[in-house]
Amino acid sequence: MMFVSCGDSKQLKQTKGVVTSLKTIEDSLVTAQVVIEGDTLLFKLSDARFVNGMFIKNDSVQIDYIEGQGDTLRALVISVLPKPIHYIDLNGEKSDTLMTRPQEPEDSL
Repeated sequence: MMFVSCGDSKQLKQTKGVVTSLKTIEDSLVTAQVVIEGDTLLFKLSDARFVNGMFIKNDSVQIDYIEGQGDTLRALVISVLPKPIHYIDLNGEKSDTLMTRPQEPEDSL
């Protein structure tokens, strides 16, 4: 067994934040600005893999990344974090009654 290291000091890092903007630069380079604890980071998305679908502005994301060129970080895996579920209690109080709609006759199908 042989282990080969390229000697690159790039370390994989992980962070969570909220997407504030998406931009396309030079027809193919897509970047995302993510606010993380008050700081804004710029990520290059061309090499990224997405988990739980694509994100949009104001989505919460978890990003695995390495250092990139200049001020841009290179995103490798972007996971969209699920939003909390909001439900509405239609009865206004706790009830064990199951609400159903009336059954339609088979002729109407």
